[in-house]
Amino acid sequence: MYLKNCLMFCFAASLMGCQSGAVESPLGKRVELKGKVALASASLKGALISIFPVDPNRGDEQTAQIDAQNQFVLAAFPGKYLIAIEPGNTKGNTVPMNYRKAETSKLEVEVPAVGKSDLIIELKN
Repeated sequence: MYLKNCLMFCFAASLMGCQSGAVESPLGKRVELKGKVALASASLKGALISIFPVDPNRGDEQTAQIDAQNQFVLAAFPGKYLIAIEPGNTKGNTVPMNYRKAETSKLEVEVPAVGKSDLIIELKN
């Protein structure tokens, strides 16, 4: 009897944890940020894009790797972010120095509550 009650309790407790797969945040729900980074005709495959919230109380840092088509996908809370692009494991020194830190890149994005799928970031040498 004790074993049966214990098993039923464990089963019920495990179901309670399965109600929703997402963990709620006081900042709301993360949304998708998709885009492309352009630097002349250079491939940025393997480079890293990072976003940093202008207001640290409204978001957190997120980083993604740039693919062979110079595209990336991130999940972020809605809000305003500064952007940095680091070479990562790209071949050569493809990313100009000023873009490697959010403080010097002069790049920013506003992530709306519905997300953004068409961000184009143009880097200049």
